Amino acid sequence: LAPGETLRVDYQVKVRTPPDVNRVVNLVTVTSFERTPPVTARTVDAVIEGGAIGDLVWIDADGDGIFDVGEQGLVNVQVWLDLDNDGAIDAAEPQALTGSRGTYLFSGLVPGTYRVRVDTGTLPTGLVMSGGANPSAPQTITSANEFIDTVDFGYKASPGTAMIGNYVWSDADADGTQDAGEVGISGVKMALSTSSGADVEPCTADDTLVGAPFSPVTTGPDGTYLFTGLAPGTYRVCADVGANGIPQDGDEILLAAGYVATNGPQSAGHLYGNAETVAADEIRTDVDFGFRNATYKSITDRVWFDADNDGVWDFGEPGIPGVSVNLLNAADTVRGSSVSDVNGFFTFSGIAPGTYTIAIEDADGRLLSYTGTTAEAVAAETIVALAALDVTGTHFGYNAPGSIGDQIWSDADSDGVQDPGEAGILGVSVELYQDLNGNGLLDAGDGAAMVTQFTNAAGRYLFQVNAATRYFVSVPSGQAVLTGYLLTTGDTDPAAGHQVRVPLYNLGLSDLTADFGYKGDASFHAISGTVFEDSDQDGTLDNPPELGVSGVTLDLLNGGIVIATTVAAIDGTYVFPDLPDGTYTVRVTDTSLFLDDWDQTAPALPAAPERLVTLAGTDSPANDFGFYKKPTRVFLAAFTATRTAEGALVTWETAAESGTAGFYLYRLERGAENPVTTELVPALLESSSGGTYTVLDAGASGSVLRYKLVEIVTQGA
Repeated sequence: LAPGETLRVDYQVKVRTPPDVNRVVNLVTVTSFERTPPVTARTVDAVIEGGAIGDLVWIDADGDGIFDVGEQGLVNVQVWLDLDNDGAIDAAEPQALTGSRGTYLFSGLVPGTYRVRVDTGTLPTGLVMSGGANPSAPQTITSANEFIDTVDFGYKASPGTAMIGNYVWSDADADGTQDAGEVGISGVKMALSTSSGADVEPCTADDTLVGAPFSPVTTGPDGTYLFTGLAPGTYRVCADVGANGIPQDGDEILLAAGYVATNGPQSAGHLYGNAETVAADEIRTDVDFGFRNATYKSITDRVWFDADNDGVWDFGEPGIPGVSVNLLNAADTVRGSSVSDVNGFFTFSGIAPGTYTIAIEDADGRLLSYTGTTAEAVAAETIVALAALDVTGTHFGYNAPGSIGDQIWSDADSDGVQDPGEAGILGVSVELYQDLNGNGLLDAGDGAAMVTQFTNAAGRYLFQVNAATRYFVSVPSGQAVLTGYLLTTGDTDPAAGHQVRVPLYNLGLSDLTADFGYKGDASFHAISGTVFEDSDQDGTLDNPPELGVSGVTLDLLNGGIVIATTVAAIDGTYVFPDLPDGTYTVRVTDTSLFLDDWDQTAPALPAAPERLVTLAGTDSPANDFGFYKKPTRVFLAAFTATRTAEGALVTWETAAESGTAGFYLYRLERGAENPVTTELVPALLESSSGGTYTVLDAGASGSVLRYKLVEIVTQGA
């Protein structure tokens, strides 16, 4: 080059990024043929993790094309991204199996258009689509970390036919209730008989079995079974019919393996179910059988935030809740599913000795912004050998290295902690500054903001940084979106606006504590309501005597995005406080399955379990959700209470019973339910003529007596 001339060279480097990091270091050296020594430049670039597509494959019991609370997922169904739209699974196309909730997720997707397709050969026979399309409509990922979670596939019974089925599971605690992490029992033969409720010895060798192709069927790896293509009529499910398919003839596989039938709300307590009458197009997915083997063990592990990024769980490092996890067998099919709790723990129980794989599913995308710090988290799985003892571990550590964030929310109670129901604030401008002059204060010497972001609907933001130094996160003053709000958390700098000082001297770590809480003034209002047991099925909360249902999860959405989550209290009430005027959606999600096998009554079907709520200058109460637990067929002929010298003699008569294990009696007074019976009053289980029951209430007093009679069934109905 002539004196004074320059040469500019532009180049691009494409780096294949390992899956366990969120930044790459590019080192470039330029050497000339002159005497000048080589020039080296080093840059650190953030890795774009990519978008995600997923959601659900399910049995659409009411055939309305909308997923309703209580409808069951289809497990171990293969789905894939059909990149060339040719209907065939190619080696390079991402594939997944649905988990025990029927969920699936494809993550790490570059911007582009995708179609999700279901492999219909992995579906139970006799199903037709009720919702969505196969393949799905084109789904376009437009930006990094975009999450499309609405690609659903619903299936119903073939027109004019019925379906009966559900689940055989390892009831580790023998309570007759399907708890999270209790695994299914595979390979159990199930038959279908035409014996009615009058059969005094149901499911025995003299019963008439429904012929092929409907019976027998074998439970899948997850313990589910399904009889499809049934003509309308009355049927009874016979469990564990043995190798020859004949009910209760002595060759039962489960009983021979040491299992004992359990009794409870979702378990029959024996080898046969109730007589079920199904109409055309009806689906019954509530005929469940629990069995316990006392010698079987459990696997417990943890998903946690690795604050120091060292791959080892340290005391005080918090768990990551809400991550779905599957237990796989040797064939990589799902045996059971669980969800990490508030401390990040999950458990699989009632498991036979063997080798299993714990696989992180994360169907709800809770880990999309994280990277693994342990080998197991990077691989999203670990292999576990189970023998004579329970197995525990802390294998799944995650961090978001070099990240600063992450929450701005409406702190309704001004305690500086985001509580359930407190919503994020959308559209808040957040700026990141570097402490360039090193004086520990945000001032003119630090120059302009490095980057500005706006919080999403959940109030979250996240900055990725590439230098180990001190930073300031600033919420500028005068924002219209924060009108009426007062800061409830600390301000660490005297500059205008609100600041959090973040010293980040190790890029292997992150700081997600730069949070800002704000309390709204009197112009902000609340959305509230009750999740209740609608005993008279009228869609209205009658108080008294209708009771709330506790433990049910609900989401608050704004513009289709979840901005807050809460859990119904012990009386079924919930509240989303401190909200600005606007239009919101309250949706029942019931992630803990408290409403499994319940029917929705409010809002009335076929509406989804959600309510559209508009706040306009006042609170919005009574946004209630009613559900009705389907009863067994007990017909109450009479109920009387007669005064005696010892108290009150309470008598009731049933005209018929089917699947009734017994009764509990309660006296209702002063808004409380006082138990009259502390032990179950045994019933007849199966009787076409019913029976008579008498209980002495020695504590009865007053001129008016009110009672509540609770039926306990042999299985969920």
